Amino acid sequence: NLSSHPGVMNIGMRPTVKGTSLTVEVHLFDWSGDLYGKTLTVSLKKFIRSEQKFSSLDQLKAQIQIDCEAARDFFG
Repeated sequence: NLSSHPGVMNIGMRPTVKGTSLTVEVHLFDWSGDLYGKTLTVSLKKFIRSEQKFSSLDQLKAQIQIDCEAARDFFG
């Protein structure tokens, strides 16, 4: 099933939660299905920001919200 869905992606170490290995996380906007274990093809369209370490999960969540708004604006 070839379909396209806008979203955001993080490639990094997840320093706020003391991650120890490189991870790739993708969040598709307005998607409610289960994609665990599935193969996805992801196209990078715009770089939003570098990875940061936040002092709390609440700060991280607030920044993710800002990032998602920027991505939604980009995709229209």
